[in-house]
Amino acid sequence: IRRGSLHPSIEAMAQIAEIFGQFGFVVHESPEIEDDLTNFQMLNIPPDHPARDLWDTLYVDVEGRLLRTHTSPGQIHVMRASEPPIRALLPGRCYRYEAVDASHASEFFQVEGIMVDEGTTLGDLRGLLDQFARAMYGADKKTRYRPGYYPFTEPSVAFDVECLVCDGSGCPACGRTGWMTILGAGMIHPVVLQWGGLDP
Repeated sequence: IRRGSLHPSIEAMAQIAEIFGQFGFVVHESPEIEDDLTNFQMLNIPPDHPARDLWDTLYVDVEGRLLRTHTSPGQIHVMRASEPPIRALLPGRCYRYEAVDASHASEFFQVEGIMVDEGTTLGDLRGLLDQFARAMYGADKKTRYRPGYYPFTEPSVAFDVECLVCDGSGCPACGRTGWMTILGAGMIHPVVLQWGGLDP
């Protein structure tokens, strides 16, 4: 009988956990069903934010419980259950009501990272992400940072790696830019730290 194998998403998450584990990060699981408060409000996403739109979020019941739209609510759970210093990874499924195409689905996997400690800077984040990209995609891959916006981080950045398909020359996979955005990042917003029970 032919032997099966793990799904590529599961293998990728295990590889990510192994790389970040070398920097002291521990994997935590968080609920796939959240309440409105934890999924949005505690992450500095007010009621009128576009992410709150009924068409983006899959609600489970009329009480406002929903399928998490990102793994970021796990930050609140980890901060409330742990004392700093914190280094945690939060992998898992996320759900959004989206039109399905080559780059979107109603269910997708995401890995959230959280690091809380005195003296941690954006420079630490940059060094960590550069090391991750080299370990995951190869030592020769170039990286870049661009300004970004996420309501739960301040400042926020988009992190790009040289296109994995065309090696930076430009192709349909990277929109002919030579770069692929693999994640958004930033320093945890003070409001989120407060909801997590920590003094910013």
